[in-house]
Order: sequence, then C-alpha cells, then structure tokens
Amino acid sequence: MLDLLLAISLVQGPSGSEPSAIRWTACDVVVIPGARCGFLRVPENHERKSGKQIQLFVVILPARERPVGPDPVLELFGGPGDFGSRRVPAVASMHRTTNAHRDVIIMDQRGTGRSSSLACLYGDPMNPQGYVDAFLPLAELRKCRERIARAHDLTRYRTVDFAQDIEALRVALGVPQFNLHGTSYGTRVALHYAARYPDRVRSATLVGVAPPQLVMPASFAADADRALRLLLSDCTADTQCRAAFPRLRTELDSVMRRLERSPAPASVADTVTGRVARVTISRAVFGEVVRAMMYTPSNARRLPLAVHEAFLRNYAAIATVALNRHRGFATDGSLGLYLAVTCTEDIPRLDTIAARSRTEGTVLGAARLTQHLAACAGWPRRPTNDEWPPLNAITAPLLMIVGNADPVTPPVWARLVSPAVRNSRVLVVPHGGHGFAGMENTDCLASIGSALVARPVLAAIDTGCMTSVRPPPFMTRR
Repeated sequence: MLDLLLAISLVQGPSGSEPSAIRWTACDVVVIPGARCGFLRVPENHERKSGKQIQLFVVILPARERPVGPDPVLELFGGPGDFGSRRVPAVASMHRTTNAHRDVIIMDQRGTGRSSSLACLYGDPMNPQGYVDAFLPLAELRKCRERIARAHDLTRYRTVDFAQDIEALRVALGVPQFNLHGTSYGTRVALHYAARYPDRVRSATLVGVAPPQLVMPASFAADADRALRLLLSDCTADTQCRAAFPRLRTELDSVMRRLERSPAPASVADTVTGRVARVTISRAVFGEVVRAMMYTPSNARRLPLAVHEAFLRNYAAIATVALNRHRGFATDGSLGLYLAVTCTEDIPRLDTIAARSRTEGTVLGAARLTQHLAACAGWPRRPTNDEWPPLNAITAPLLMIVGNADPVTPPVWARLVSPAVRNSRVLVVPHGGHGFAGMENTDCLASIGSALVARPVLAAIDTGCMTSVRPPPFMTRR
C-alpha cells in the first residue's frame, strides 16, 4: 500500500495540481493531516545549472476548502539557521484562517534541516559547563567548517542563494505569485526575494524586520541595551515590580561588576542528565542571558526577578537559561548555516572599530562581537556585485510588525525600509519583543496578517485589535 501511495504522490503537485519538478514522498516529519512533503532539486551554484545539485525539503499544507487561491503563503524562518520542518504545527496554527483557501508552504532553507544540512553538532552531555560557556565555540566550529567544506561550497549558502531557491520552488509548483510571511532573518530573505522578483510577490508580512542595513552583530549590544532600558522603565511603572525590585538598575550594575572580577558558582537542574549540575557564570554569559531573555515578553517579565536573585548570589535562573539555550544551539546544528550567512554577507561589511565602540558600557559587552569575528576568521568568501537588489524595486504591499522592546530588530530597522518601499506600513507592538510569546491576544497579529493575504490593500487593514495585545505580568517571586 505504501508503494502505491508513493507512486501516486510522485505525479501530483499541491492541491491536486499538474505534475511538478518536486519529488513528492511520504511525510515522516509532520503531524498535520493532509500535509504533503517532497524534495526540490536545485543547483548548489545557481550560476552553474549543470553543476552539483542539492535537495531542498518542502512541506505543503493544502487548503482545506474550495475555491483555492492561486497564490500560496510561503513561510520564511529566522536565525539564520532555523528550519521549518520542525515547526509545522506552529505554522499551521498561525495560518489557520489563511490556510482555509490557500496552500501554506514551508521549505527548509538550504543548509538547514533536511535541505543539505550544514549542521554543526558539538558538546558533551556530561559536561554542562561546556554548554554554558560556549555560544560560539571556536575550536568546535573550526572543525565543523573543515568537515562541511569538503562536501559543500560554503560561499553558496547566502540570502541571495536562498532567494533563487524560492524562485525555483515557485516555478516547480507552477504558481504565479507567493504571499510571503517572514520572521527575523526570514524578513531579510523576503525583502531580497521581493526586490529581485517583484512581480512574483502578491503581499509580504514581515515580523521583526532585519533589512540588509542590519549588519550582524554590529548593533546587537546597543539594541539590547535599548530594550533593557524599556524593560527597566516598565518595571518602575508597574506597582508590584517597583515594590519588589526598587533598586533593579543598581543591582544589575552590581552583578556585572562582581562577574567582571570573577565568575560566580551556580546550581542548575540539568534536564538531560537528570542531575543538579554545578557550573560557573561569567560576565559574558550573564550578558548573553540578559539579551536572550528579552527576546519574548514571557521571558522578559521574568528577567527582573532573575537579576535580583543574581544580586543575592543565586544564579540558578541565569544558569538555566544559559545551559538550555546554548545546548539547543549545540544540538540542533543551526550554527553552520548561521555562520555561512553572516560570515559571507555581514562580517565583510562590518566596521570593526565602530562596532567595538558601540559595545562599550553595554550589558552584552564586546564578547559576542569578538567571538563572532573569530568564528568567521578563515571562512571562505566570494565577492559578488548583485547580492542586494534595491528595495525600491518592491511593488507588493509590505506590512511590517515589530516589537517596540525588541532587543535585536527594534522598530528603527523597519523604519529604514519604509522610505524605500512606498507601499508599506509599520505596526509597532508596545512591549513586544523579537517575538510576542506570553502576550495577551496575539491572535490579533495573526488576523492582521491574514487580512492582508485576503485583500492585499494596506489601507484596508483594521488594526483596532492591537490595543488588546498586552504583555504578561512581571514575575516577582518563585
């Protein structure tokens, strides 16, 4: 029976369309009824069509009802390094309204997931300190680079290459246009594709806008400090938070000075080994955790308590975030693609002296910048003249939704795009972070995006529900 199903799937495109160039196969990584999976074959180097080919994993969530719109939604993910095949249920939920009459498409970006992965896996499960310390472990990443370079041209895993993959996908599916939905780094991909192929985009919704002007990681420290100032201000304005932590900024500064002198011991429950591990927290790790916790309102509202506990020499909350976050990067393999993109298109454009000056006096400090530069040393680069098509070529309506307290892509970056893309609109979510997890009525934001797909006219979108999108309360005790 399985052989028969596979034979049938090889000759059907999305929603029963004509045959396509995608090799359809059984879905073994998703749990959404009706989902269809396949592999799109593309050149690793689009300039050499007859050269090495790679496979890109595609998931299609067919429209549930008729009629089916001819222009599906294409979801683009962040990182760079995240991949969609592990987030299918979340994507299906977010696009449930749109998915009624349009296919929703997910493709693992080249170098991620099941698309010719550049996975960098490292770490010892029995050594939690190694994970806590190592966000960009240089020795491990050098070994990984040497290994993946033997099988891949590492200069061909950039935004421009993925944009060309998307166009190959559109041609293979036989659809006239995409409705793009991108988050974080996925917004950069969306902007690039919409500028390179303007007539192929019907609408674009971008959440957490990372335009080409954002050179990673030059602004990370300054943008994180801005978000921290807003969080501290919110705590002061909140009766319970102010009462619980009346000297929060002073305590934060005290913790940083203490950690600059020497790392602090911490106990952390290791969910992998099932043991309580003893680790130490450095000044650099503390800065990384503070920045990371501000990515979502749910974690940001826990940060004042974590800082206060650290002031009292209890670093358990900080250690837990560091261990889980850094172990996640070590075990999901995303850093290979992260470096493939940033080392070839960001670091070459980075003004190192200016970037270092912007880290002075910040909570994140210079450690992240120093590690990133070191990780990119020796990474192969290929100069190109056509990586960034002008954004003023974009003709589709462009909706940008950004969190005001975003520590990595604050509203200033979306506002750099607006003058170039005339048919655009920026919606700023008060108290929102890089994501909106933990906020009340985030369905409002999904409905705004769905409205643009249903009718791609920015002026017609009703944003009245945004007043009901509120942050969670501050956590003031365990």
